[in-house]
Amino acid sequence: MKAPLLPFLAYASLLHLVHLPWAMIAVLLGAVLLSLATPRLPEHVRTLSLSVYAVAAVGLLLLGYEWWEGRFIATVIATAGWLKLGEVNRPRDGLLVWIAALWTLCMAVLWLSPGTALLAAVPGLGLALCALASLDGRARPRPMLTQIALALPLAAILFVFTPRITGNLGVLGFALGIPLIIETEAEKKRDPMRDGLTMGEMADRAADTDLRVLVATFFGGSGKFYNGAPPLGDLYWRGPVLWTFADGQWSGREGWQTRTARMRGKITHQTLDAELRETGLISVYDVKLFPHRGHWLYAMDFPAAVPPSTFITRDYQLQNLNPVREILNYPMMSYLDYRAGPDLDEETRALALQYPDGANPKTLALGQALLAEHQQPIEIAKAGMAHFKGDFAYGMHFGGIDGANAVDRFLFDRRSGYAGHYATAYALMMRAAGIPTRMVVGYRGGVHLGLTNKVYVMENNAHAWAEIWLDRYGWVRMDPATVFAGDGKAETDGWGLGEGLGPSPEEDVREEEEEGPAAGQAFETADADSFRTSAASGREEASWWSRWVTDLDARAQVEILKGLSLDGSWRNLLALGGALLAAIAGVMLAASVLWRVWRRRQLPRIDQLAAWATGTLRGPARRPCEGFRSYVLARTADVSEPATVKRRLDGLCREMSAALYADASLARDWPDRWRGLLKDLKAARSGASP
Repeated sequence: MKAPLLPFLAYASLLHLVHLPWAMIAVLLGAVLLSLATPRLPEHVRTLSLSVYAVAAVGLLLLGYEWWEGRFIATVIATAGWLKLGEVNRPRDGLLVWIAALWTLCMAVLWLSPGTALLAAVPGLGLALCALASLDGRARPRPMLTQIALALPLAAILFVFTPRITGNLGVLGFALGIPLIIETEAEKKRDPMRDGLTMGEMADRAADTDLRVLVATFFGGSGKFYNGAPPLGDLYWRGPVLWTFADGQWSGREGWQTRTARMRGKITHQTLDAELRETGLISVYDVKLFPHRGHWLYAMDFPAAVPPSTFITRDYQLQNLNPVREILNYPMMSYLDYRAGPDLDEETRALALQYPDGANPKTLALGQALLAEHQQPIEIAKAGMAHFKGDFAYGMHFGGIDGANAVDRFLFDRRSGYAGHYATAYALMMRAAGIPTRMVVGYRGGVHLGLTNKVYVMENNAHAWAEIWLDRYGWVRMDPATVFAGDGKAETDGWGLGEGLGPSPEEDVREEEEEGPAAGQAFETADADSFRTSAASGREEASWWSRWVTDLDARAQVEILKGLSLDGSWRNLLALGGALLAAIAGVMLAASVLWRVWRRRQLPRIDQLAAWATGTLRGPARRPCEGFRSYVLARTADVSEPATVKRRLDGLCREMSAALYADASLARDWPDRWRGLLKDLKAARSGASP
C-alpha cells in the first residue's frame, strides 16, 4: 500500500524545494528519513518517535516563521504526510497520506509560473490517480476513467468560478468578511513614518514589501468605479505635510510636533468647506489603519470629512488626539479631484518659498531659468515636469544622496531615484522659480483584492509628492513620478492623472474671467468602464489558453459577470458557479436514472433472473434471508469441481450479488454463462472432465 503513495508524496515535496528556506527543507528531510526508518521499529517506539518529531518540528518552525505563511503551511502538511506514511497499516491511513500529498502538490503548483505549473501538474495528477487506485484493490481502469470524465466539467466550473483573491490567508479571510486582521510581529517592530523626510527614505520604506499600512473598504460615490474602488493610480493617501528643507531633510511647520501647536493649527469643518473652491468625484470608504505610533491618520487626497475624535489641520492633514498605537477604524469620504486653499498669507508664502542658503546652486539656476523663459506659473510648472523626460530613471533600488548639494547631484549627475528624490528636486526647482511649494508624505495605490471592494495599502506603496500654489486654483498636486512608465524610463508627460490644471496658458491669459474645466476631469475618463475596456482589448491579443487557464484572474471573472449583467462581486461569482454545478449535477443525475431505467427494460428483472438461476440447482428453495452466493455455494459444496469451475462459479455469484444488493448492472451474457457453468457442474457430478 505504501509503494504507490511514496512516489506521489516525494514528487509533491520536491516541487517545494525551490522556494523553501533551508530550515524548512531540513525539517522536511528529517521527516522523510524518519518515515523510511520507523517501519523497522516496534509499534510503540514508532508511534512515540513520530509524535515527538511532529511536535518538535512545528515548534521549531514557529520560532522563525508566522503560522499563516504559505511556506509554513506547506511544510507542516508535507511533514505530516511523511510521518503518517511511516505508520500506514489500513486504507484509511493511506487515504490521509494521499490527501496530504495532494494538498502539497496543489500548493506547489500555485507558486509556480503558469507554464511550469501546467508541466508539473500533469505528472502529479497521474501519480495521484495511481496512488488512489492502489488504496482500493478492486479499482479498475475503465470505471476510473469514467469517473474522471464525469468530474472534468465540474472541475472546470470550480476552476473558473473560484474567486481569484490574491494574498495570504488573512487577506482572503478579510476579503470574504472574516475579521482575521491581526498585527504581525514584523509590523509591530517596524520603524514609524516620521514627520520628516530625507531624499532616500521613501526607497528604504518601499523595500518592506510585507508590511501593511491600512485596509480601505469602498462603498462607492459619485464615480462609476470597479466595485466602488477608484483606479489604484488615483489613490493618494495623504499623510504629513512638510515645509522646510535644510541639510537634505524636510520637516513640518516649526513646533508642530507639540499637541498645543497641532490643536492651534486645526480648522473647523465649516472652514474646510469654505476653502474648497471646486470639487468633483467623491469616494466613500472605511479605513482600518495599522499602528504607526504617529498622530496623523491617512485619508485619500482630498479629505472631505473629519472622523470622530479627530481634527484636520490647515495643511489638510488628518490628526488623531493620541498616537496610533493599535488598529484604528474610522469612516472617510474624499474628493478625488478638487481645488482648495485660502489666499496665502505672507508668512505661509515665505515658508513655501524657503530655499536653503548657499545649497544646490545648479537647481537654483535651473528654477530661475524656467522663470525667465516662461511667463505664467502654470507654464513653469509644466516645464518643470517636462525636465524629467529624457535619460532619468525611476526605481526604489536607488538609495539616498548625502551632502549639502544632494539635489544638484541628483538632477545633474546621478539622474536616477525614487519618489522622494523627484518630489524634492521638483519642489526646490519650483521654489527657485518663485512658485510656493510644499511636500506631502504618504502612500500611493495599493493592492486591490479582486472581486471585492477592498484595497490593501502596503509599506512598499510609500510615496511623496509636491503641491504647488497657483493663485487661481489653490494647492495643486504635482507628482513627478507620474512622468515615468512602468519600466522606470521617462516616456510620458505626467499630465493624465487628474491634476486638472484648467485651461491652457493662452486661454488663461486671454480670458481671466472664464471658468476652466473641473480639476479632476481626467478622472471621469479613467473610470472603471474604460479601465475594463482597455484591459479586455489587451486580453483579446492573448491566446485563449492564456486568458482562461494560465492567466485567469479576477478581471476575467468580472468580465464573465458583467456579460451576464451581474455585479462583479465574489458572492455573485460563487452563486453563478453554484448554479452551474447544480445544473450539471442535475443533468448527470437525470442521465443516470434514465440509463438505469433503460438497462432494466433491456434485461430481465434481476430478482426474476436470480430465482431462475437458483431454480436450476438441485435442492430446497432459497430462503428469503439467504443470500444468493451463500445458497449457490451450499448447493454445490458436495461437488468436487476443478479450480477453474470454482472461480467461474464464484465470479458469477459475485456479479449477481452486486446486482441484487448494490444496484450494479448485470452483463447481458450472464444467463448464457450460467448455462455453460451448469453444464460443467453436471459433468463434474458425473465424474467427467469439464
